[in-house]
Amino acid sequence: MHPDHERLAQHAIRLYQGSGRNDAARHAYTRLARHLSDLGLEPEPATQALITARTRQTR
Repeated sequence: MHPDHERLAQHAIRLYQGSGRNDAARHAYTRLARHLSDLGLEPEPATQALITARTRQTR
């Protein structure tokens, strides 16, 4: 997988979060995580932090 693919996913997640679409942000993260899992990889810590930080804020 090309490294830019995950960076694009991070950007999409930030855009969704910025527009209040946390459901879409989580969906984008889930799709990325599933794709990486198929390759035997995990999302970068920076990508995981995007979702973790937002999840803590919305509780």
